[in-house]
Amino acid sequence: MVAPPVASGQSSNTCDKGRPFTARKAGHLVSEQPDGSNITQEFGGLLARDSSGRIYSEMRTIGIGLTPKKLQDTRESSIHLGHPAKTRIDSTIWISDCRNELDITVFPDLKIARTSDNSNASSRKRKNGTSLFAFLTSGPRPPNVVFEDLGLKDVEGVLTHGYRSTILGTQDDGEWNGRVRYIDETWISDDLSEIILQILTNLDGKTETRLTLADIEREEPDASLFEIPAGYKIDPAPEN
Repeated sequence: MVAPPVASGQSSNTCDKGRPFTARKAGHLVSEQPDGSNITQEFGGLLARDSSGRIYSEMRTIGIGLTPKKLQDTRESSIHLGHPAKTRIDSTIWISDCRNELDITVFPDLKIARTSDNSNASSRKRKNGTSLFAFLTSGPRPPNVVFEDLGLKDVEGVLTHGYRSTILGTQDDGEWNGRVRYIDETWISDDLSEIILQILTNLDGKTETRLTLADIEREEPDASLFEIPAGYKIDPAPEN
């Protein structure tokens, strides 16, 4: 099964300390098929940050609106990370430990985990005092990107600041030259330092991805979330 685009919020390299929370991610990806029908894939999971800035992000997928034939095709074509066909990956967990400059990817379906060094990401960290909204919206933009500040809005009981980026096709995009190809609408809580709602529209590919954070609790998450489960194989990252 092809994993959905992830709109899971801030970069794991920002390492926000003193802002613990847990929340439920709920999203869906709608894809228009050549015959005009739609396939909807729902996905979600737990998102958490502890007081030290470590991030836990879980993504589980559920196929909705698939015919039996299409569902069987996705199962038989789920070749992932060099494992045999028919190995089905339904969930993935990402853990970013900014204290120890370590990233961990956990595959519960395979009972394996992979670790990687993220020390080279320090240059991408945002400076202290810079809001997440400012961090994500500042800097130069290509001439084919139209930016709009959408102001403030309450989303899931949280005050958010929104923006919309509309991306036009260029001369290299053939018939899409000058036409809208992608739209990114994002609503950010600077208090929580997290994206609360994101809607990604791909007009060229005829897909829409929507992800919302809900059931937000500003409490310290369970420390065990940030540990590799007992009995999992620690698998090195594949060579390029």
